[in-house]
Amino acid sequence: MRPRWKRGRHRRRKRRHNHRNASASVPTAALYEPLPSQSSIRLVTLQPGDFNDPIRCTLEVFELASLPPYEAISYVWGDPTPRHRIRCNGRPYLIGNNVNNVIRNVRLKDEIRVFWVDALCINQANLGERSHQVLLMRDIYSKAKRTLICLDIKPSINTSDVCWTTIAYQAILIIAKWSKRNSSPLEFSGLKFGIEQFAPLELRHWVALRRLMSCAWFQRVWVIQEVVLSPDSIFIVDRQEWRWYPLAVACLRIVENLEAMDELGSLAAVTGIARGAQLWMMMRDENKKALPLFLIKKIFRGALATDPRDLMYALLGISKELPLVEQQIRNGLSGPVPLPNYEDSFRDVLIDWTRYFIESSRGLEIFSMTLVGGEGSPDSVEFVLHKHYREYDWTAEDASFPSWVPRWHIDSWLSLHQSGNLNSKPLGYRSSGILPLKLKTSPRRESITPSGIMFDTVSWTGKVMYPRRFYPKAQEDALMHNFLGIEWKLKSYPNGDTVQNAYAIVAAAGHLQEKPTKNTSSPGEDMMAYFAWLTLASKVTSNTPRRLDDAKDNTGWDDCYVRYIKGRCMYRRFFITEKGYIGLGPSPMKVGDLVCVLFGGKTPFILRNVEDHFKLIGETYIHGIMDGEVVRQWEAGELREQWFEIR
Repeated sequence: MRPRWKRGRHRRRKRRHNHRNASASVPTAALYEPLPSQSSIRLVTLQPGDFNDPIRCTLEVFELASLPPYEAISYVWGDPTPRHRIRCNGRPYLIGNNVNNVIRNVRLKDEIRVFWVDALCINQANLGERSHQVLLMRDIYSKAKRTLICLDIKPSINTSDVCWTTIAYQAILIIAKWSKRNSSPLEFSGLKFGIEQFAPLELRHWVALRRLMSCAWFQRVWVIQEVVLSPDSIFIVDRQEWRWYPLAVACLRIVENLEAMDELGSLAAVTGIARGAQLWMMMRDENKKALPLFLIKKIFRGALATDPRDLMYALLGISKELPLVEQQIRNGLSGPVPLPNYEDSFRDVLIDWTRYFIESSRGLEIFSMTLVGGEGSPDSVEFVLHKHYREYDWTAEDASFPSWVPRWHIDSWLSLHQSGNLNSKPLGYRSSGILPLKLKTSPRRESITPSGIMFDTVSWTGKVMYPRRFYPKAQEDALMHNFLGIEWKLKSYPNGDTVQNAYAIVAAAGHLQEKPTKNTSSPGEDMMAYFAWLTLASKVTSNTPRRLDDAKDNTGWDDCYVRYIKGRCMYRRFFITEKGYIGLGPSPMKVGDLVCVLFGGKTPFILRNVEDHFKLIGETYIHGIMDGEVVRQWEAGELREQWFEIR
């Protein structure tokens, strides 16, 4: 048995523990009362104090039409687990780590500060309130005096050392001054500099920039509308204020210089730099014309959110769909645009929005965004997502997605229209001619039923073209080996072209090399010259460098075109159809899959017949049927139209 003094200490500890638990659980209901109207919001009034002083604040309700001067806060939500105690409206309340750091960073020493921050101003436990407040974000950020951007950086403690953030800001100012000396415009200038002509940065500058631009803030989806809608915004970094202008200039100049991007040495930092440049361009748009949500999603693909449903909801405030949503709510009617609803699962949210994108665009471009880079079949939990984009573990929910719904939370859009490294316009694919999209009402939420033509069946598939960074020389080897396999199987081509030409055109998904060639006169001969140079390069000895250099000028494909081809072939495989056509299709395809032309689609698609429905495997490029040839055969009565229920 414990001594009496130990038992007493144990009882006191238990009482303190129970008190903490009580103070953490009671306030949520007591702190928040239902908002009086659909145009009501809450604002925080923060009492002054030093950084380490206890946080004391009040929450007040205001109507959007009668708001006092206030600032809005943009930050990274992070782990929402309540860990830090504050006093709000005189009551104890627990908040998460990131919002605690944000409040301490923006607190003024000698005067109060009024601001809006979502973690406190929205009752996060009330899903209905969350769903409605999402629609007010445009008003909240556009009516604020300015937005305080709080990067996810812990404040420095040792003031005697030069903080890395100071070095990062020095680098930003150096790039901005260099840009001004070179008379570079405040947009993408198109000027190309080698790293030796770039701003004179030292290694410590690049290291600090890498750390700064790797901050999670640049990759979050909510910050897009928060910054674009704000009349003014500044960065709060280590309790110091930074202006947007020099940071934006630095982002624009680095994005234009591939060698400078390489100096960053971090995918997260490169993403941050690109996002900073994109945000600045949207902020500079004086008209701030609302864009379709689908287009905004394409511009800011890969943005992240703590709650994945916010990948859609967080962009509503700058989309043209917002007035339609507001009208549907005012009329109390359901409409074509899905309403924000945090009671829906993430899977259902994406299904509804993807269906809306298809119906509103009257096209099937979104079907081209379903390919995910990895090994195996995406509808299996055994699928291995390559770490080419970011760390992510494939889940049962990911595997359960309908095959026609892109996984918007994974930056793995490998559309034939977008992959590759050339600054070229998308090709004018029109496999379904000028026929519009035809949809039939689907019997299930997870299915969509377009009309189209079943044209052919896959009879052979080649090796998957994986990125070179994972498998050394895999792409070059696969290019040559696939060609040898196809050339052995096909002696002629259905449209009268040569097999060499058909393969070379398919490898680049129809994009022809722009440079004139000296010794060749067709895409197929260019390709064969490149294969010959590759064979020679693989046998390099001390006696062959001169021969290799001499052959370099006549390789057929230049380096830029080869990079473009690799981009188009990434995570795809070549295939042959029963009618003898050559195509480039998604990696999960297999023999027996169907080649279909769906009305409203720019490319043919690979479908798989599964019992009473079909699965979308992905888009494909097939030489000879990309310009309405299949539709003309259908119009001549040689093929028939049918409905495809795709799940």
